[in-house]
Amino acid sequence: MSEETKLPIPYARIGIENSELGTTSDENGVFSIDLSKSNKGQNIKIEVGGFKPYLNSVESFLLENNKTFYLADRIFNIEQVVLIPKKLVSKNWGINSKTKKIQFIYNPQKNLQDISKELALPFATEKRTKIEKININFAHFESDRPIFIRYNVYDENWNSVLSEDISTVMTTEQIKDGEFSYDISSKNLWVENIFYVSFQILNSFKGSIAVSGTVFKPAFYRKNFGEWERTPTVSPALNIDVKVIK
Repeated sequence: MSEETKLPIPYARIGIENSELGTTSDENGVFSIDLSKSNKGQNIKIEVGGFKPYLNSVESFLLENNKTFYLADRIFNIEQVVLIPKKLVSKNWGINSKTKKIQFIYNPQKNLQDISKELALPFATEKRTKIEKININFAHFESDRPIFIRYNVYDENWNSVLSEDISTVMTTEQIKDGEFSYDISSKNLWVENIFYVSFQILNSFKGSIAVSGTVFKPAFYRKNFGEWERTPTVSPALNIDVKVIK
């Protein structure tokens, strides 16, 4: 739950630190996790973008009487700056493929691991850049319910730079010409140097969806809190609309 609002946090990621063992809370923030085979000296982690992660040993976690966990908002110390108007140039970076021949397929009815996988693309810029929109191209989309999707932005060391959660609900009607576009311009999210943009589909559903892809482009994935690994061959069709300081 949010420490500030006392409201449930939907689809939080819960798991063993640096491990693929984990789960996701439901839309009401409720979860269950089997820790019977876990080392009690390991750490369990609860993480959502925009909140300080909860971290505790498995042993202490199991001994807690109160099974309601509160996450505090992440606070970034922002230095005071003098804003000087500068020209911004609009660009689109990433993978724009809309092919149906190369796909990342999600079908949680057949494979529950599908909703534990986070996919990320690397980017680099020498100039300060504001992310305006995150776009994903779909080759196929069939679901009996709205899809909850969460985005994250990481620095070159895979530390999240978000000061608030970036997530939304995706429906068939919102996909235009095979593309789902999410406007985050109001988040005022600036990046520089090497950074990564990720997405994760978090709720189960009946049906299947497929993200278009391409080959021989760098991309990364991880399951729960496991190590980031490079995708073997295929990269998802994720791209971003940005404004770059000229």
